[in-house]
Amino acid sequence: MKYVCIYVNETYQFDKMTKLVYYMGIIGDKGMRVITSVNSQVIEQIGYDTYTRTCHVIINGSTYFYLNVSFKDFRRFYEADSKGSFFNRYVRGRW
Repeated sequence: MKYVCIYVNETYQFDKMTKLVYYMGIIGDKGMRVITSVNSQVIEQIGYDTYTRTCHVIINGSTYFYLNVSFKDFRRFYEADSKGSFFNRYVRGRW
């Protein structure tokens, strides 16, 4: 059983990272975890676990977990120009 944890630099292209991981075949039955620091005044880090479909968000030192989040929704969060605005509009109280 494989489990992969990948730390992604925000400047690194998300598409290339996910394609590389899939092409290398390193996603096993335990899935993959993507964690990245973000350029935000409030949000320090976001992450996603493909096996549990859980998104985590670190805000001012507190970690929040959101269950049953699709990878598509996490990707929209990751690619948002403003993580804080996306969080307030689509995540808080909705995921």
